[in-house]
Amino acid sequence: MHRSPAALLGPIQRRAGCAGAASAWGAPWADTHLPPAGVRPAGGAAHESLMSRPRMTDFLRAAGPGARVSVKLSVRPRDAGHQARAEFVAAALAEVGRALAAARAITASSAEWS
Repeated sequence: MHRSPAALLGPIQRRAGCAGAASAWGAPWADTHLPPAGVRPAGGAAHESLMSRPRMTDFLRAAGPGARVSVKLSVRPRDAGHQARAEFVAAALAEVGRALAAARAITASSAEWS
């Protein structure tokens, strides 16, 4: 029996941000709520998040149209002000939104997304 990727993933899917190297967020491979790759911390250097747009796109496409998408982040530096935090969260949400749009575009012709 053939099952869709969404059915194989089950009702709950989770992607956690982590890095393969130590970062301001912590030790390698720790589930420390890094933002997606390319989103820079407030006033800080880029990090090595493994949650890239292509990986998020693949995951979201496999999860299917009924998947609920949420974002959980840790902001660095820890003492970032309100404005810097808001900009950081907005940038992370925008990147997740781009991955979701890409997942929908890839499968737009599929009945799964109708």
